[in-house]
Amino acid sequence: DFIYVEPNVPWHKSVAVNKDWGFENYQAVVDRLVRDGHDVVQSDHGRDLLQRVRIVKTPKFRDALYVLSQARVALLPEGGLHHGAAALRVPAVVIFGGFIPPSVMGYDLHTNLTGGVEACGSLYKCAHCKYAMEQISVEEVYHAIQAQIAKNQETKESAKSC
Repeated sequence: DFIYVEPNVPWHKSVAVNKDWGFENYQAVVDRLVRDGHDVVQSDHGRDLLQRVRIVKTPKFRDALYVLSQARVALLPEGGLHHGAAALRVPAVVIFGGFIPPSVMGYDLHTNLTGGVEACGSLYKCAHCKYAMEQISVEEVYHAIQAQIAKNQETKESAKSC
């Protein structure tokens, strides 16, 4: 019964800067979740590790997917792990920003946040993508996670009554 959070993007790719919501934003969400009493987990594979989370060793991507499969909800940037969450039917809040549209790479079971802009697809540092990320607030993400938890709980309760 934990929330999986991954703030890292593929830093070795030129597009990473356009997918980066900002480590401090993820940390602010984590701080609120922990203050609310949630157990928050992050895999150890990324460049940046959050504070006040439980770090789980995941030497391979499939290890991270196993941990993710046990989560009640996840907070992820658009990328490999968000696709894994969809395949595993894990509810998630996915930070898209302005790089690629959720209509192409998103999933209906997830809350896909764009900052309210059209996607540009730029592979290099882009003012439009930066602006899009700035439009996604910590408050919006926090409330989206709470909504996913509530929706997930309702689904479980209705499944029990069938």
